[in-house]
Amino acid sequence: MKTLVALLILASTMSMNPFNFSLPKTWDKDFVITLDFHSSMSGGTTDLKFTYDSCVYTTESKSAAPETKFYRMTEKDRVAILNKLESLKIDKVEPKKTFVAVHDGWSQSICFGSHCIEGGTSVEMDEKDKNRFLEAYGYLEQFAIDKAKKMKKKR
Repeated sequence: MKTLVALLILASTMSMNPFNFSLPKTWDKDFVITLDFHSSMSGGTTDLKFTYDSCVYTTESKSAAPETKFYRMTEKDRVAILNKLESLKIDKVEPKKTFVAVHDGWSQSICFGSHCIEGGTSVEMDEKDKNRFLEAYGYLEQFAIDKAKKMKKKR
């Protein structure tokens, strides 16, 4: 009996994939999406944080003061984001574990809670996953930019 239990535990841990992640069907109050972009050449950074009720969008560069924009997320926003990410199948992206050394470049990440997908010049992933990752990142960043613009106009 002990041998059977040990084999079952071993089999279950061997089948676990560290990239095994599924997007939630609905956005719970504790679900968070974060995005980071860092450029080694320009020194620019972009940080985005989507929570249940807010988005904070911060940009920084060597040539300008940091700028932070904030807006309130709605149910419509949360549904739109999850639907777009689901259509892109972002939870199926599997970055390779190899990192390539580079002197100048950039890095990006999208994190869903503690599950992060890394991208950039030093990360390798197949073309399909790279395109999914870049489209998801671009969508989320543009979503924040568009919402921030809309909020500014209402003031």
